[in-house]
Amino acid sequence: MLSRSIDSACFAALYALQLNSLFFARHVNSGARFRLEEVLVNKKPSPSSRREFLKRSAAAGALFTLAPITVVRSAFAQSSSRTRVTVAHGVGVYSLSPYAVNTSPLQAVWGSVMEPLIDADYEKRGYRGVLAESWEMKGTKLQFKLRKNIRFHDGAQLTSRDVIASFKRILTDKQSLQAPNLQNVGEMDAPDDHTVILTLKKSDANALEDINSRVIMKHSVAEKMGEADNRPIGTGPFKFTSWERSGQFVLRRHDNYWGQAPKIDEVIYKSIQEDAARIAALESGQADVISNIPPQSAYPRPAGAGPSADFSGAEPRL
Repeated sequence: MLSRSIDSACFAALYALQLNSLFFARHVNSGARFRLEEVLVNKKPSPSSRREFLKRSAAAGALFTLAPITVVRSAFAQSSSRTRVTVAHGVGVYSLSPYAVNTSPLQAVWGSVMEPLIDADYEKRGYRGVLAESWEMKGTKLQFKLRKNIRFHDGAQLTSRDVIASFKRILTDKQSLQAPNLQNVGEMDAPDDHTVILTLKKSDANALEDINSRVIMKHSVAEKMGEADNRPIGTGPFKFTSWERSGQFVLRRHDNYWGQAPKIDEVIYKSIQEDAARIAALESGQADVISNIPPQSAYPRPAGAGPSADFSGAEPRL
């Protein structure tokens, strides 16, 4: 069924999978990132997150009625023992380079395989460290201290070489759509294995916004490009399993993840371009989560009435 109140699981999915494209569209090109595991580890959003989300929902009421949304199948949202999740979106993963994308759904997928130095923290209106445990900016110098003992999916340890190789890949890869974000970065130095110093071409108080959410891949993959892209390696909670040119992308849980491990074993992300077909896939159980659905197609409607959304309560209802 599509009709249900937003419980914690559905709210988490809506928050994690679509909040950036729905209410933070201005951040998409700068890398707003909400990862799949934020849903799949069964985290419950904090009350402040929930209040902030609902406040933005009310403030953007007109936008909400027009913007694409994410819908979670009731059986999935109510289950605590699922081992596999299928996510269907109108856009597939058509490249194995994480830098060849700039759309929020694909950034969410890649953000579950590879991680950035820092990520946006909308509750605190700032940034939170991911691979970086601290950072400092003085003039045109931006220094990051990496967390120690973080390992890639193949067991190799994360070092500053991986960070610099990834940033250089962003700037030089012809497929990269994220190069504009790092255009102000000049020299990149690694005084030791856990320190990265970026020298900006000119002073920029918003430099962290450009670094925010640029995911880091293993240096051997970043430096070789080409065939190396067939086995993307990151530090995230899910690791790459397989990819089809149809856009299907399969991820498996990374059991040795340095952070909170997901409770889901496998995620299948596939492309179903037609809205009606995605809804049918959800209703039939072929998909557990569908995104980028026009609200008029997803909201329940009384018999004989057209599609509508009920905004009369404290929360929109799905």
